[in-house]
Amino acid sequence: MEQGLPTWSSYVQTLLDERGWSGVDFEKHSGISRTRLVDWRKGSVPSPDIVRKVAETAGKPVIQAYVAAGYLTAEEAHQRAAAPIDLSRLTDDQLLAEIRRRMAAADTGRTLSRAEVEDEPGRFTTGRPKRGTSAAKR
Repeated sequence: MEQGLPTWSSYVQTLLDERGWSGVDFEKHSGISRTRLVDWRKGSVPSPDIVRKVAETAGKPVIQAYVAAGYLTAEEAHQRAAAPIDLSRLTDDQLLAEIRRRMAAADTGRTLSRAEVEDEPGRFTTGRPKRGTSAAKR
């Protein structure tokens, strides 16, 4: 647990205090047995699913609860996910380089040149087969 951050037990106790809930109230609102409160005071850490349920019951951010339970550090909680790549913004050379890398990784034993791909564009397209055709007929 990072210094200065609440333990799971103190995090849950703060949630109860903020709402004026007893153990019985906690059980009624969350569906989680109030005996868990005693376990958590003794240092037991709940599963990620229970952490999520407690946070959602209290209307708190789930990520904040994961930090309190020790599943994430504060630094990890503040990281942003990488934005997805917009393939339409890549050049043909960048796309072909990725295709070559993947084919090499698949150990096909041979990498197509750009000229080979450009000479037979229909051969390397993806998508659904045309209506009335099957993969065997193509």
